[in-house]
Amino acid sequence: MQRVANRDARNAAKCRMEFNGSNIFGRATADGERYVVFDYGLHYPMYVWDNGQWYENGDGYSITTSKHHGQVRPVPNTLLMSTEAMQQLVAYGIGGVAVNEEVSEDIVAQAIGGSI
Repeated sequence: MQRVANRDARNAAKCRMEFNGSNIFGRATADGERYVVFDYGLHYPMYVWDNGQWYENGDGYSITTSKHHGQVRPVPNTLLMSTEAMQQLVAYGIGGVAVNEEVSEDIVAQAIGGSI
C-alpha cells in the first residue's frame, strides 16, 4: 500500500489509487465498482466514486476532518450525502442508497475486502 502525505492525497484520490495517509485512506471496493476515501476509519466515508460520479459526505465534521476534506477533494463539484447514505453507497452502490438499508461498519469492511 502506498504511503501518501495528506497534501498529496488529492492526486491519489483523483486516480482512484489505494493509499494510506495520516488518518485518511483510499480503497477500492472488493468488487472494483467503487472507490472510497475514509477519514479516521470505516465509519466515515469522506468521498465515494461510483459510476462516474463523486459523492461527498455532507454531514458536519470536526476542524481536522474539515481540513482532510479540503486536502483530498478530488473534484470541485460533488454530490452531497449523509454519512448513512455514504455507507450504503460504499456497501451496495448507488442502487443500495435507494433501498435505504442500515449498514454496519462490518458490512462496509466486507465491501472493501475486509481490512483497512
